[in-house]
This record gives sequence, C-alpha cells and structure tokens, in this order.
Amino acid sequence: MTTEEHFRFPVRLSVRNPVDLIAAVPYLVGFHPSDCVLVLGTDRRDGSIDFASGCGPLTGTGHGPRALAERLARSFVGQGCSRAVVLGYGPEEPVTPYLLATRDRLVDLGAAVAETLRITGDRYWSHPRPDTDGCPPEGVAYDVHRSTIPAAAVAAGLRVRSDRGELLALVAPVDGAERAEMARATRDAEERCARLWGAFPAPRHAAFTAEGVRTVRSVVSAALDGAPPDPATVAWLGVLLVDLRVRDEAWAHIHREHAVAHVGLWSHVLRRVDPAYAAAPASLLGFAAWQNDDPLLADAALDRALEAEPDYSMARLVRRAVHCGLPPHRWEGFTPDQLAECAPLGDGDATVRPPLDGGR
Repeated sequence: MTTEEHFRFPVRLSVRNPVDLIAAVPYLVGFHPSDCVLVLGTDRRDGSIDFASGCGPLTGTGHGPRALAERLARSFVGQGCSRAVVLGYGPEEPVTPYLLATRDRLVDLGAAVAETLRITGDRYWSHPRPDTDGCPPEGVAYDVHRSTIPAAAVAAGLRVRSDRGELLALVAPVDGAERAEMARATRDAEERCARLWGAFPAPRHAAFTAEGVRTVRSVVSAALDGAPPDPATVAWLGVLLVDLRVRDEAWAHIHREHAVAHVGLWSHVLRRVDPAYAAAPASLLGFAAWQNDDPLLADAALDRALEAEPDYSMARLVRRAVHCGLPPHRWEGFTPDQLAECAPLGDGDATVRPPLDGGR
C-alpha cells in the first residue's frame, strides 16, 4: 500500500480466532501485507469480515501516528461499520505507535475494537485495552496451515500475490527502451490521427469513431486468442480511446467469462500508452479486474485513471461499485449490439453519447 485504501469484499470469510484472522488477511487484501496498518471490520456479529481500510508504508512518509489514525478511523466509521479489528505488520518500532493510535481513535469515535494485533514473521502480539490481559512479551507463535481459512478462500476464488509490488507491476508504466519505443509509436499515432481527421469532410469524427470501433474489435478478438497488440497498435488504440464511443465499445466487450483475458489486454495497453492517454485503458482495466473478482487490482488501475483525469466519470463509477461492495455479477451492463443500437456509427455528433457512465 502506498496510500490509504478502503473497499468492501464480494466474499466474506468468517474468523474464529487470531490465527484465522491472520490467515484471512492476504486473501482479503490480495497480497501479503508489510509495513502497514489495516482496519478490518463488519457490521455483523458472526465474525465475518467484509470491509478493510488500510494505509502504508509507515516508514519514510513523514506522517505521524495521530494523523494516520485519524484518517483510518474516520474512513472506517464513515463506511457504517461498527466492529473493528486492527492489525499492524512489521517490527515493534515504528508499527506499535501507529497501531495503538488507530485503535484508540476508533474507540473514541464509537467503534467496538474486538482485537488489536501486531504481526511479524510467524509471531503475533496482542495489544488489548488496559483492563484486559495481554500476550507474552515474546509473542505467540502461529501456523496459518492449522486454519481452514486458506482452503475456504481458494474455494471462493480469492487470490493472493507475494506483495504489493507484484500488484503495482500490473499498472506501472514501462520504462527504458520500451518507453522510448512507445514514445515514437505515439508520435506516429498522433500523426496518423491528424491525417485521418483531415482526409474526410465534416463530420470528420464519424470516420475516426468507425476506425476506433474496428480497431477495438480486432484487438479484443486477438487478445481472446492470447495475442497482445504490438507497440504501434497500442499507441493507436490509446489515441482512439479518447473517443467515448470507442471507449464504450471496448467496455461493452468485457464480460465475466472473459475477464482474465481483458485484464491481460488492458494491463498491457495501460502500461505502454503515453500517460496522457491512460484514463480510458486504466478504467477498462479497473472494470475488467472488478469483473474478475480482484478489487485491489481494480483500485490500483482506477488510481491511474484518476491521476490522468481526476474527473473521468467511468473511473469514478467503477470505483463506487468496488468500494460499495457491489457484487460483479450484479452489473447490468450492455453488449456491443445494444451499444450499436443506441449509438450507431455515423449518426452525427460523435461527442453526444447515451448516459452509459454518467455522461463521460
């Protein structure tokens, strides 16, 4: 984690003890946490965890325990949760001051804190309130393989990555020689766009949109067969996706049964397009990841989209769905045929769109 994050989980795991809790966390947040504080919570009393708010890294940021505790506690309470578990990952210093400050601020705001744990390696330390017994100074050894949680998580389709870096690699821009190659391809794509725009009489946007739809269909078809687009196609696609009808064409092709292929495609495109063109492919990756039951990747992709365009409403729409815990299968989307019916190509002003995503 590099910033504060919070989201609800489409799958709930019921925990009975600290070992269950520690075993569940990597599956809930998607990776093995370190150097961070997590607040897990629920508004239920059956032990199920359905919400997480977290912040990290704790070192090297210049933010003190009180400031972090305030953000996490208010974020948690604002989500309507009433019962919390606070976990800190890392050595006693600096983790414990952040952990205890977060616990105390949650209590101040009226949340019931069931457990406060610091985890390092294969041991955990409990930090109860002053009127309860603590754990031994050397901590408590644990073994997650004695818990049934990992098997339940795998059966539920949850995945875990080695660390946060593995996740960020799926959305990070390429660099070095590959970035230089993409810069050349982007210049060529922009020149191609100018030629296309000047080759047709008004309304010129109709030809641009039609070219974009053809390109999207070709790229998606190839991706479903396992063939990612080459640098020239990626750059051209990035330019074409500025047209909202073209972006919506790509969106309409993303369905749960092919979500893995779309995650691969839009991660490939997002990492290579010029950052100026990142909003659309990042939003498409976020949507595909959400449909693939991967809210953490969805959140990381949507961060990229909103960095590029803070008001990009597709990204905001998908983020609301992720953070509110809307199950992906509840999405009532639209197909390419439905899109073609309500926004046929060559129908006049291509900037006028049906309100598929709030008008953006």
